Amino acid sequence: MGFRGITWEILLQIADILEFDFTFVQPEDGKWGSVDDAGTWNGMMGMIQRKEIDFAIGPFGMIPERAVACDFSVPIALDHLIPVTPVILSKDPWVLARPFHYFVWLSLMALFLTCIITLAGVTILLPRRAQSISGVVEFVVKSFVNEGSVTIPRTSISLSIVSTFWLFGAMILVYSYSGTLTALLAVPKAPFLVESMADLTQQEMFPWRIQTGSVLEQLSSKADPGTVFGGFARGAKPAPSTCYDNVQHIENREYAMICERISVEKMISDGFSKSGMCTLYSGRVSFMSLAYALAFQPNSTILPQVNAIILHMLEAGLIRKTMDQLMPNGTQCSTIDKVIGSHGNERASPLAMSDLITSFEALGWGILLGVFNLCLEWAYKYIYCNYR
Repeated sequence: MGFRGITWEILLQIADILEFDFTFVQPEDGKWGSVDDAGTWNGMMGMIQRKEIDFAIGPFGMIPERAVACDFSVPIALDHLIPVTPVILSKDPWVLARPFHYFVWLSLMALFLTCIITLAGVTILLPRRAQSISGVVEFVVKSFVNEGSVTIPRTSISLSIVSTFWLFGAMILVYSYSGTLTALLAVPKAPFLVESMADLTQQEMFPWRIQTGSVLEQLSSKADPGTVFGGFARGAKPAPSTCYDNVQHIENREYAMICERISVEKMISDGFSKSGMCTLYSGRVSFMSLAYALAFQPNSTILPQVNAIILHMLEAGLIRKTMDQLMPNGTQCSTIDKVIGSHGNERASPLAMSDLITSFEALGWGILLGVFNLCLEWAYKYIYCNYR
């Protein structure tokens, strides 16, 4: 059996320096260790209390309840409990509007009306009106939608100057829009984000689970039902073993969990190393912070020496270096843009109907509007003919 991890590397250093051999055993229930109402401990903490093992490498969140059953080493890290969820990229129903910020769209509408009013005003004030108002509107609209048959009005120098600058500006806007839209259609996805425990309990896309024998399970028994943690504990189902052992289930969107940030970063790094994609998302808002340490039998004779070794490794930066080596791709999914970008290669296939549904919806509304307008015209013609 092969082992990897921060505490495993610490164990090897301790065994090498103190020159002892060890036998590695695992709890039958696969739990870290929590106590029930009768005072009975399970998991590795139970094994320590029953003196079945000398110490456990964990690492274990340092809470008062556990300090009764063991003696902790000096902390090896300060970590945070955060939600880890599957990456779900949904289709963006507003992809046609995404190329421009809403303020740009408002400015474009204002500019569109301003140009029509300006050109119409110039046309009206001309000594000889050679351009109709409807012709001005047609010119502005055609240039705005990049119609190839647009010609600059040449009835006057003033009209030509305004028309030329409008045509030039419209060309830049149209090509900016089309280029950005093409890029957005290539990856038409918006991530579903769970940033905190509150977000996790409020969403309905997937359930969540809690590690049996973990700090969260121990604390959940005392959680106030009216709090966010109370809601999380009430809706959580048990998950065996560690967060890392549940990574496949989380990636498959079966459920989410609350885990230590270091464990989540390790899960994400390993997943990216295998697939080149970000399959997990780590929330940005931590539920709580905990110091993590190794657990020993009370009054262990080797604990002072172990503490000295751990302190030396911390001061020399060896634990941080080990973490970085175990997570070579730990920063590849650190931002939302990186998460979305890692899924860009999925778009090598042709665009599906769901990718362009917004375009078809826009065309459908246009057809309905045209039919409605046609009905109005026929109604007007019928009424006009009957009363004339």
